[in-house]
Amino acid sequence: MNITRIYINKYFYIPALLLLTLVTFTSCEEKIDKSLLTGEPKLVIHGLITDQEGPYFVRITRSSTDLTQKFNLEQELAVSREFEAINNAQVTISDDQGNVDSLQFWDVDLTQDGGLGEWVDQGLYSTTHIQGVAGRTYTLTVTHEGQVYQAVATIPTEPPTIDEVKYTKSQDKLNDSRVPLISFEEPQQQKNYYRFFYLPYTVDPITNELYLIGGYSEGPNNFWQLISSQIFVFDDQLLPHKVIDLKLEDESVFNQELASPQFIPNTKLEVQIHSISKAYYEYSSSIVENRLFSPKKPFSSAPASPPTNISNGGLGFFGASSVKSILADGPQN
Repeated sequence: MNITRIYINKYFYIPALLLLTLVTFTSCEEKIDKSLLTGEPKLVIHGLITDQEGPYFVRITRSSTDLTQKFNLEQELAVSREFEAINNAQVTISDDQGNVDSLQFWDVDLTQDGGLGEWVDQGLYSTTHIQGVAGRTYTLTVTHEGQVYQAVATIPTEPPTIDEVKYTKSQDKLNDSRVPLISFEEPQQQKNYYRFFYLPYTVDPITNELYLIGGYSEGPNNFWQLISSQIFVFDDQLLPHKVIDLKLEDESVFNQELASPQFIPNTKLEVQIHSISKAYYEYSSSIVENRLFSPKKPFSSAPASPPTNISNGGLGFFGASSVKSILADGPQN
């Protein structure tokens, strides 16, 4: 696909606040664990490697035990924490074939060309040459202030092919928006876990080039999958062999949905299906549960923080996935 990633915030409904908070990924979304509110701040590491063409990204922050109280739009008491970006760590990713890549601090300014996200000074690191391959095992190593943190992830075998993309009305009552319905055949003879992700484009009527819209500024392919709040994950135990019209809708506070059709002529949607590990699925599921956690009583029944595969007391997760994608027409009605 010939895709030019340029910000055009005109056709798709994604709240501006979401774009400002995307870069925090799960940091401000974590379930509130009382044990994390005392003691020393912890390093929070998020990384993702896929079998798509690189580069791949890792984000490193440090949690804070300082709490701030603020009221949301419904005047409900909420609790949030600030997180410090770590920009001076040494980061490597190696594979089981002996390949080693030293990641570079990513100081790209995506506000150029009208982009909304400035990712400078956000604790982001980018690979330079390593390539993700299904079946290979990868080790992420982060060294910071004399401490070493590691995580290991294996890229699963490729997921099934998406056969069809349709659309249905969203549960969003404030906007006449649409969400995707996905159909595919799920292999029943093996255990699988899936994550779905989608990116919207408008099509230039003259050149047929694709331009990212809906608040997605220019950036490498694997970047948005790491930081996006789109977390549509499924255990195949609940999926039949022929999956028909699986609905991809975020029921949490923030939604990423396709706006009313009269505002989106000549659009395309790239839908990705990721094959992920059980551990990555459980981590992602815990984030979804946390986003649905009521802010009215933030300490009433908060479970432990999301599971992690980061060693040495670190938080976050290093994930791996194999990916297939389909480019479908946008909603027509």
